[in-house]
Amino acid sequence: MSEPVKIELMIRRKGGTTVDFGKNEATKVFYHFAPIDPANSNSPHVCEVNDDEHVNRFLSIKGYRLFRGEQAPTTLQLSSSQPDSFEPEDEYGDLVGIDPQLVDGDWLHGYSRKVLEIMPTHKAKLMAKLKKSYDETLPDGSSPNDYIRALLVHAVAEQEAASSLAAGNNAETGKEEVSQDSNDQGADNSTNDQSGNDNADD
Repeated sequence: MSEPVKIELMIRRKGGTTVDFGKNEATKVFYHFAPIDPANSNSPHVCEVNDDEHVNRFLSIKGYRLFRGEQAPTTLQLSSSQPDSFEPEDEYGDLVGIDPQLVDGDWLHGYSRKVLEIMPTHKAKLMAKLKKSYDETLPDGSSPNDYIRALLVHAVAEQEAASSLAAGNNAETGKEEVSQDSNDQGADNSTNDQSGNDNADD
């Protein structure tokens, strides 16, 4: 998205409302819907959102709408309820930090349908997927959920490995930049020293 979209929360809480997206604490995104004019109790509570998926998610929920200016009529008023917290539409996109042994059956079935593209009751296909992708078999009597969970274990491990690699690369890049800056600074100092020596000789 080239420019952020202003979203208005029509439920006005004192001090505004903070909404979070995501399960993983490391990648969770927070949006703060705050009054445009804090001194005005009727001021719209607005936040800029620059993620298409999050914009669509907000607009699909009653109480959120595109901000169209301070004169737009508001039907919802003050509320003392707790801030909202919900997942983005693709709740299976970020698996880092997910414990495959703790997710419930409904989540597993959704993962099987949307990510594996296998019906969660189709044990034979799940078994074949685990064998083909990871050369792993489970004991006789294992349920379809056991196979989904086993596939999820591998997917989580792959994402966490990729995340760690990316973090390591970023750290190395930062070190290289610091090192280069130091070298550049050293070269500058050397040039200055040489210039000073030349002037002294004159």
